[in-house]
Amino acid sequence: MRYLIPFAQAIIFLMLSVIFSPLRAQSDKATEDTAIKMTMEVLVTDHQDNPREGEEIIFIDETTDKKFTGITNKEGKFDIQLPGGSTYMIKIAGIGKEQEYQTFSIPEIQDNKRYGKSRFTIQYEPPKIFTLDNVYFDVNKSTLRDESYEELNELLDYLQRRPDIRIEIAGHTDNVGSEENNMELSQHRANEVKKYLVNKGIDAERIEAKGYGETIPVAENSTKEGRQKNRRTEVHIISEGEE
Repeated sequence: MRYLIPFAQAIIFLMLSVIFSPLRAQSDKATEDTAIKMTMEVLVTDHQDNPREGEEIIFIDETTDKKFTGITNKEGKFDIQLPGGSTYMIKIAGIGKEQEYQTFSIPEIQDNKRYGKSRFTIQYEPPKIFTLDNVYFDVNKSTLRDESYEELNELLDYLQRRPDIRIEIAGHTDNVGSEENNMELSQHRANEVKKYLVNKGIDAERIEAKGYGETIPVAENSTKEGRQKNRRTEVHIISEGEE
């Protein structure tokens, strides 16, 4: 998936206060199990400090590639435990591929010490338009190909996590054929994507389907590559929450 508009620069405030305190005497293994993890309270908001519910935040250990994931509640928060002595890449899951933001390190714990709870705040605004790069249809038809379902299921997961969001499925074509046929084809394709999501349990009132035919190209139709880019399915975020 690619983003049609630049992803807003994330503003990430790291309030990482590592507090050390003595542990009670115990076995070496028990001490290790207790001491190596830090509990972090993660808060995700927009730039107006409004909490963002249903955001999936991923911490990836750059040494082991192990992923630690949390999803925000109505207050925009979740708690997560991360092993110390590692550097993590932070990613935010949207519709399609994860967006990279920042790396940070947790210092290695000292003997007979433990981590205290820390706070981590992420402020960002997600893009409003996404392109479903891996959604395909049969030639001149609205039949979804099997390879489309992986990305459609990612969109499904996103809508399930974000029940406050309303979207538009926008269908687009190249300029091969008549304008009337292209408009009709793009509408049928948008309808087919909506139908798939509704059949999977998403409220139909949350999804609009609209065909734009060849009217909004993003590349020249004079080349094969350009026409391929113009044949696309987009997701437009119409509203979130009380908007």
